[in-house]
Amino acid sequence: MSTPTKPSTAWPEELKRESRSCRKTHISTFTAINVIRERWRKAERDPQPLAVLAASEGPTVDPFEAERRQDREGDNERRLGCLQDCLDRLPPASRELLTVYHLGGRGLHIDRRKDLAQSLNIPAAALRLRVYRIRRQLGKCLGRCLARRGE
Repeated sequence: MSTPTKPSTAWPEELKRESRSCRKTHISTFTAINVIRERWRKAERDPQPLAVLAASEGPTVDPFEAERRQDREGDNERRLGCLQDCLDRLPPASRELLTVYHLGGRGLHIDRRKDLAQSLNIPAAALRLRVYRIRRQLGKCLGRCLARRGE
């Protein structure tokens, strides 16, 4: 009968080399990360004045920005015109309900909407449904108007 051999407590040479290689890689990675962090911290502490920056690094003006702004203003004017036309086509009661429902800022509208529902003698859910239907009708009208005006 043969005697069992004790397992070796020493690492094989290949694992030792791999372990050393991994440690070197991790150390190099962490060193690089720390160097980058230090550079960013220094840049935050010492901002450069604009005069020091090269001309290509300085603030630039977009030559087409004025044209895009005029286009946006024209688009906004068309949309507002369509909105006004569509609001004018709504029945007066619907138009008034929609404007009263959406008046005011945050926090104020909850109590006002409860009062509005009470004044109309309908539940709050019915009021929300009415306003939803008016907005849906207004949205369809806006879509048709904008399509006619080429948007």
